[in-house]
Amino acid sequence: MEVKTKVCTKCHLEKSLENDFSKHPYALDGRASWCKSCFGEWHKKYEYKRRRNPETRAAILEKDRKYNKSRTSLSLRRSSIKRKYGISLEEWERIFELQGRKCACCGSSEPRSEKGWHMDHNHETGNNRGILCHPCNVVLGLVKESSEHLEKLIAYLRANKSFSMGEKPGTISPMLVMKVAA
Repeated sequence: MEVKTKVCTKCHLEKSLENDFSKHPYALDGRASWCKSCFGEWHKKYEYKRRRNPETRAAILEKDRKYNKSRTSLSLRRSSIKRKYGISLEEWERIFELQGRKCACCGSSEPRSEKGWHMDHNHETGNNRGILCHPCNVVLGLVKESSEHLEKLIAYLRANKSFSMGEKPGTISPMLVMKVAA
């Protein structure tokens, strides 16, 4: 069996094409022009210089920032909504418009957090239900979408509406008194 060889354009040594040259999709022979060892040495030096030098590192970070700014937040938002909820940005906007551009739960016209608006969805079926402000979305998540849990929280709040632990030191909530008596 004939072993195919190639001459490295950096060290000018003839080496095995299969073992000593990395695959390269754009090369005519399908292999890189530098051998693996030459590329490895160059890469170590280049990366060391590039990452360790504070001025070079600052220039790299600035270049990355400019590149990332050029990727519009709109395109990132589009792909995020499509990936998470399976709908387009236009569909999301239509749903929000149908809700009056307010939280479907509390009616707030502000998202009430830096995290913005959230698409509420059923975690079992994956069906989208509506767009919520951050606090409403967090509450639903904390109670694991349990209406029974929410009803208990409402009953607790109603039973203790006028009661405050700070009013009289040592007093006990009427709800606790009812539970202890039962």
